[in-house]
Amino acid sequence: MNNNETTKKNFFYEHFSDRKLVIRYIMAGCTGAFVNLASMYIFTDIIGTWYIASAIFAFLISLVVAFFLQKIWTFGNATLHPRHTLRQAALYTFSSVLFLGLNTALLYALVEFFGVWYLLAQFFSLGVVALGSFLFNKSVTFRKREVHSMNTEQ
Repeated sequence: MNNNETTKKNFFYEHFSDRKLVIRYIMAGCTGAFVNLASMYIFTDIIGTWYIASAIFAFLISLVVAFFLQKIWTFGNATLHPRHTLRQAALYTFSSVLFLGLNTALLYALVEFFGVWYLLAQFFSLGVVALGSFLFNKSVTFRKREVHSMNTEQ
């Protein structure tokens, strides 16, 4: 095995070897999606809010729910030190908006330039975004090294 193949194998092992972590990430993401849809339904059909405003409110609510699920349950980061949590929340929000933009661009490109059916294109786009989001949040937002150094500050 050459050095490049070893690096690829180590990268995969480092990020995806913990099956429980990956399953929790997916479950927390699905919970966030459910909260988003349920919130949008409540705002639009029950309260009577315009669906675009409902989508924004639902996004914000699901962002908060998903952040705390990912932070505490998925990545086991129960530290609620204000500075630490605000930094993580900012990174999580930044990555969520970034990946929303990536999802939209990829969806548009697949449908408009390659003629892919919009639901299949969205399914593929969501897979790419979920993978990227997992890697970003594991490596940056909730990385273990940062958690240890912040725990010693308390």
